[in-house]
Amino acid sequence: MRILTWNTAQGRGSSAALQLADRVAADVVLLQESFPPKTWAGAVAGAVVPGRKWGSWVLVRSGKLTEVEVNGFTGWVAAANWRRSSKSTLLASLHSPTSSESSPRRSYIDEARGAVDMIVQNSPREKRHVIGGDFNFKFFGPTTAENAKGSSKKEIATMQHFASLGFSNVWADCHPGASLPQTLRWTKDRSIPYHCDGLLVRPFDPSRAICEVLSSDFVHRHSDHNAVLAVID
Repeated sequence: MRILTWNTAQGRGSSAALQLADRVAADVVLLQESFPPKTWAGAVAGAVVPGRKWGSWVLVRSGKLTEVEVNGFTGWVAAANWRRSSKSTLLASLHSPTSSESSPRRSYIDEARGAVDMIVQNSPREKRHVIGGDFNFKFFGPTTAENAKGSSKKEIATMQHFASLGFSNVWADCHPGASLPQTLRWTKDRSIPYHCDGLLVRPFDPSRAICEVLSSDFVHRHSDHNAVLAVID
C-alpha cells in the first residue's frame, strides 16, 4: 500500500497533489486544505470545511469507500472504510481544526486527540487504521533531546495516548532515533523545522515499511507543507 498525505495550502496545490500521486504511484491519497478533487478516476470521500472552499479528502485508485461520520469535524476530517476484495481498512485524512471568531475550537492538540479517538470509536470492526494528515503539532513524533525543546507536555502526552491505542508513528518508527524532518516551511522563518504532518497506523511493522518526507521544487511551488509518502505492507 503506497500512501501519500499532503496539505495543499488552502487549495493552491490541489491539482499538483493529483500529479504527485501519479508520479509516486500512490494507492491512497490523503489531502488536507484541498479543493474537491474533480479529475480523480477512483473513489473519493470527504467534504469542504463550512464557509471555506477547501477541506479534507480520502482518495483511492481501486476498491470502494464507505464514509464514516466524525461528528464536529466536517471538512477537517474525512474518514471511510476502504474495501478491496476481502480486505478492509479504515482510512482517514485529518487536519487539526483552526479556530476562528465564528467557529471557536479547542487547542490543536486537543482537537487532534479528539478526532483520533472518535475515528477509532466509529470504526471498531476495522482491523487496520490509517490516519494521515496535518496534526498541527510542532513535533509529531517521539521527542529526542533536540525535538523536545519545542514540544509541549500536552504534545508528548498525546503522542503517548496514540501509542496506548496501538498506533505507530510511521516516519519515526521507520527512522528510530532520528531527528524529525521539516514538513512545514513556516512563512516567516522557513528554517524552523516544524514536523506536523505524518501518519498513524495500527497494526504496523516498521521492518516492512518505508516512509519519507518529500521535499522538492515541485512540492515547494504548490504548498508550504512538504508531502509524506509511506509504503506499508
